[in-house]
Amino acid sequence: MTALFAVVPVMFFALTRGRIGHLIVDEQVLGQTSEILESVGDAFYAVDRHFRFTYLNRKALEQIGKPRGQLIGRRFLEVFPQAEGSGLHNSCIEAMRDGRAREFVGVSPILKRWKSYLVLPRPDGGLLVHSRDISAQKAAEAAMRESEKRLRLAAHAARFGTYDWDVASGQLFWSQESLAIHGLPCTGSIICERAFDLIHAEDRNRVAAAFESGLDPGGVGFWSIDYRIVRPDGQTRWINAQSHVVFEGERGDRKAIRVIGTLQDVTDSKAAQQALLIERMRFKTVVEHMPVGLLLVETPSGRTLVGNRQVERITGCAIPEDPEIWVLDRWKGYDEDGREIAVADQPLAITMASGEPAELIARSPRHDGYIGWLRITSAPIRDPDGDLTGIVVTIFDIDAERRTADTLRDSEALLRRAVEDAPFPIMVHAEDGRVVHLSRAWLSITGYAAEDVRTMAGWTRLAYGDGAEAVMVRVRSLFDRDCPIDERENMVRVADGSRRTWSFRSAPIGRDADGRQLAVTMAVDLTERKEDEARLHLLMREVDHRAKNVLAVVQSILQLTRAENPADFTTAIEGRLAAMARAHTLLAASQWSGADLAAMSVDELAPFASAGRIAIHGPAVSISAEAAQAVAMSLHELSTNAAKYGALSTPDGRLELSWRVEEQEHGGRLVLEWVEDGGPPVTPPSHMGFGSMVLRQTVEGQLAGELALDWDAAGLRCRIAMPSDCFSAAGESDSAVSVSKAFNAGQVAKPAGSGARVLVVEDEALTALAMEQVLLDAGLIVLGPVGRVDDALELLRETIPDLAVLDVNLFGQTVFPVADRLLVLGVPFVFCSGYSRLDGISEKLSQAPLLAKPVLADHLIATLSSLMTDRTRISAGASAQ
Repeated sequence: MTALFAVVPVMFFALTRGRIGHLIVDEQVLGQTSEILESVGDAFYAVDRHFRFTYLNRKALEQIGKPRGQLIGRRFLEVFPQAEGSGLHNSCIEAMRDGRAREFVGVSPILKRWKSYLVLPRPDGGLLVHSRDISAQKAAEAAMRESEKRLRLAAHAARFGTYDWDVASGQLFWSQESLAIHGLPCTGSIICERAFDLIHAEDRNRVAAAFESGLDPGGVGFWSIDYRIVRPDGQTRWINAQSHVVFEGERGDRKAIRVIGTLQDVTDSKAAQQALLIERMRFKTVVEHMPVGLLLVETPSGRTLVGNRQVERITGCAIPEDPEIWVLDRWKGYDEDGREIAVADQPLAITMASGEPAELIARSPRHDGYIGWLRITSAPIRDPDGDLTGIVVTIFDIDAERRTADTLRDSEALLRRAVEDAPFPIMVHAEDGRVVHLSRAWLSITGYAAEDVRTMAGWTRLAYGDGAEAVMVRVRSLFDRDCPIDERENMVRVADGSRRTWSFRSAPIGRDADGRQLAVTMAVDLTERKEDEARLHLLMREVDHRAKNVLAVVQSILQLTRAENPADFTTAIEGRLAAMARAHTLLAASQWSGADLAAMSVDELAPFASAGRIAIHGPAVSISAEAAQAVAMSLHELSTNAAKYGALSTPDGRLELSWRVEEQEHGGRLVLEWVEDGGPPVTPPSHMGFGSMVLRQTVEGQLAGELALDWDAAGLRCRIAMPSDCFSAAGESDSAVSVSKAFNAGQVAKPAGSGARVLVVEDEALTALAMEQVLLDAGLIVLGPVGRVDDALELLRETIPDLAVLDVNLFGQTVFPVADRLLVLGVPFVFCSGYSRLDGISEKLSQAPLLAKPVLADHLIATLSSLMTDRTRISAGASAQ
C-alpha cells in the first residue's frame, strides 16, 4: 500500500501534464479550461503580461492561503517579494520573452516545498503556471535510495545460511554463511550446545520451546522463529530460522533424526520494522493533529484504514472499532432544505461507485446537539494500472466560514434595503463597473429603468452623452483613493430629455464577498434649489427695479403736489404715499401676482366710511402687478376729492363704486363706475387741478384706458375703462363688499391724556424724526427715539412710559423682547412696521395694533388715543372695584 501511494501521484501528475497541458496549448484560452482547472488536484494560476494575477484555481488558493480578492489584479512580486530571482521567477520571464514553455523542478520560494512547474505562454502575452507538489515523492525517492543501499549492504552482510543438525549425534553443520552470520570462523561444524550458547539469554527458552515442539513426532515438523544471538565480538543480531524436521519410523516408532533449515540475519529488517512502527506512530500523530477530518478507505472492501478524531468532532459520528464498517454509514447529514442525505448520495459512496471525485456541503448534528456546516470531499487513489485501490475522504468544518458568509449576505441584504429605500439618489458600484445597488429615488427622479443602469458605463452614457468618458475617468480614479470625494455640480440628462443639476459625493466602502472593491455615490438634486436661486435673483432685480420706480414716483409726487400751506402739502403727500403703500401691501400678499380690486377699494375708502354712506360691488377682479399702483393712485385721488369737496365731505353724502367686465365682443374691458350723490352742488372746475391731471395721465397714459368725468350737479360721475392686460377676472357674478368704519378723519382730536409720555423705538433715523415731530405736534412727550433693542430695554429700566410705538425689525433683531417687557409693565403699545402681518408671535403680542408703513399722522394719533382711552377706562374700572 505504501508503494501504491508513492506511485499514484506521479502517474496522476504525468497524466495531468500531458492531457491538460495539451488542452491549454491547443485552446489558448484560459476561460475555456477553467472548469477543468478547478476540478484537478494541482495548482494553476494565470498572470498577464504585467505579472498581475488574473486567475487562480481552488488548489492554488488553498496552497497560498490567501482569498482570491487579495490576489486578483495584484502583481506577483507585490504579493510574493521573496520569489524575486527564484527559478520560478526567471523561468516565467524567459517564457514570456521567447514565447516557449518552461518546465523545471525546484523548491518553491513561497511554500518552501518541492514543486514541479510547467510555465505556458498565452497568446495575450501572459502566462499559465501549473505547479505540482512533489515533496512526498522526493522524500519517497530519498528513502528508497537509502533503503536500496541498506538492502545491498544487508544482502552482502547477511546472506542466507544453511544448517544441518544430526539429532542423534548432536553434531550441527553450519554453512560458511551461517558461521559468518554468527561471527564464527569457518570450521565447518559446531556442536549444538555451542550454538545454543550464542542465543540471547532472554530468547533461549522461547527457542528451546520451538525446537521441542518441532521435534515432537506428532507435530508438523516445521517451525520459523526470530531470535537474538550474541556473537563472540559482543554484537547482538537478530536471526530468522526456518527449520524442517526429518522423521523416520511409523506411528509409535516415529522419531526425529535430522533437522535442516536456513538462517538469515534479519537485524536490519527488525530495525526497519521498528523505524516503520515509529513512522506510523508519527503519521498517526500528524493525522490526529490535522485541522480537518481524514479517512483512508480501502477499495473495494470499504475497510477504514485510517481515521482521525476530527472526523468524530466535525460529523458527530464515532469512528467504528470494526474497520469493515463505513464511518459515514452512521452519519446523519441534512442538505440546505433540511432533507436527510441518503448514504448513496454521500461523496464516499459516489466515488466508490463511479471512481470520480465528489463533494457535498451539508449540516450535521454534533455530540453537543449543535448543528454545524461541513464540506465532505472524496478523491480516488489509483494504482499504476489505473485501478481504484483506495479513497481519501476529507471532512472540513466550514461552520464559521458559512455563518460568516451568511452574516455577510445578511449585511449585504441590509445594505441593499438601505440603499433602495433611501429617500435620495444613492448608488453602490464596484471597481469592475457593475452597479451593485441602486436606490428607487435615483430611478424615480431620472425616469430610467433599472435595466438601463446596470453598469456605470450605461449610466454615464445616458446621463452625460458625449461627455461620458470624462466622467468614467473620474469614476475609475475613485478606487485609487481612500477618502471621500466631493464632485462639482453636474448637469445630468433624464429620461424625458430634460436636464437636472446634481451634486455628487463618493467614497470607497471596502470589498464584497467576491473581493471586488466597492464605492458608494450619493447625489443631491439641486435643480429646484437652482431654480429657486434664479427666481430669487430675478426677484431681487425686480425688487430693485420696483424700489427705484417707487422712489421715482415719490419724487414725482413731491414735485407735482401743490398746496397753499405746508400742512396741506404734508397731508397730500402722506395720503398719496399711503395709497402706494397699501397697493404694495396687497401685491406682497399675493406674491406680486396682482392686487384684489375689492380690497384695494376698501383700503382707500375705509377712513371715510360710516353706516350706509359707501356701497362697493362688482365681480372678483385682480389688478395686474404692473397696473396696481396706478389704479390705487386713481382711487386715492377720487376718494380725496370726494372727502374734501364731494359727497364724502357732508354727513348725508353717498358714494357708489361698481365695476364690471365687458364681454369679449365689446372689447373685454374692465369698467369702473364712480357715482357720488347728496354732497354739495357740483360745478365744473375752471382749470385742471393736480388730482384731475394725475387721474387722466394715469388712466389714459399709463394704463392705455379711457377716462370720462361728468360734473353733474348732483355729484361727480367718473367712468374708467381699462384694457384686458390690466386685470384678470376670477368670477362673473357681482357681490357686495363690506366697508368697515375705521375712523373719520374729520373728527380726530388730540389723544386722551395729552402730555402722555410715548416711547418711540425706530431704527430708521428720518422716520424716527418725522414720527417724533408728529407726536410732539399732538402734545405728547417723546421718550427716545431709540433704534436698538438693548437701548430700549435699558430705557425701560429707568422709566415707565404711558404708550409706545415699536418698529418690528431693528438692525436684524426683532423688537419682541421690548414688547414682552411692556406687557409686564402694563404699557399699551402699537407695532409700526413695513410688514403687513406678523407671523409666529405669541397670542398676547398679536392683540396689539399693527400699523403698516408709511403711517398717516392722523391714523397714528388716533390709534394712540384709542389705546390711552382703553387704558384709562380699565384703570377706572379697577379703582371702582
